[in-house]
Amino acid sequence: MPDQEGNVERLVMPQMIMKSASGLRSSYLSVLEIGGAFGHQFRTLIEFLGITTLIITDLDSVHFAEAAPSEIDDDEDEEEDTPEAAGAEEIDDDNAVRRKKKTCTPETPEAVTSNQMLIQWLPGRDKIDELLALTPQDKELQPNGNGLGAVRVTYPCTVELNWNGNTINRAGRTLEAAFSFENLEWTQQYDNRDLKLRIRRPADIEDLALRVHNKIHKDSFKKTDFALALLTKDPEVWTVPKYIAEGLQWLERTLGVADNNQGDDQQGNGAG
Repeated sequence: MPDQEGNVERLVMPQMIMKSASGLRSSYLSVLEIGGAFGHQFRTLIEFLGITTLIITDLDSVHFAEAAPSEIDDDEDEEEDTPEAAGAEEIDDDNAVRRKKKTCTPETPEAVTSNQMLIQWLPGRDKIDELLALTPQDKELQPNGNGLGAVRVTYPCTVELNWNGNTINRAGRTLEAAFSFENLEWTQQYDNRDLKLRIRRPADIEDLALRVHNKIHKDSFKKTDFALALLTKDPEVWTVPKYIAEGLQWLERTLGVADNNQGDDQQGNGAG
């Protein structure tokens, strides 16, 4: 039961399953799209029913920054009604400064996640550096005494970026960033400009990675348009993000439907 967060995952997941865990095609999967602010609320139901569950979600890195006066909402009662309001602001009593959580790269010092699924359920952490350091086993809940109810969460992890003969390690904040990082040279080709991930004249690979992150998190970036453009491409020429491949392969093994004839070259992002 993949628990997905948005339209992009829903649209491209069939191709990702085909590429990285084709044995799942023989299974009946229920797919729920649940925002990160609400997914943990399904915990009791999933545990009660003993449903084997894969949670695919974003890293959602943020950091606290001093809020400008124009960013401070005086109507605190109204703000508390928003989905991710809890913890969205804090006040430093010593300095009487209000700080707001702002989107940032996962590499930002002292970054935390705003994803309530990761904070309140699995793996129950909020610091980005801790989330990135966890092992696959740290992201799992074992099945109950009847062998049911195994749960696995997967989110973007640190990967090696390659571009023009240079490499750095980065983690994507969202699926779109993770996809771009693991397909960096391909997404920067002129013929793939319709993905809207291409950066013009980056200074170096670090500048490229930062500008990709910034571009994806602008309001003008349309995630559904990215997914639809990706569906027009030959699926054989792009790579499934490692964290998604690992999660799907975990689900495939857990359900006992792994395709033993599936070659290592068919998404060599094996589960850790």
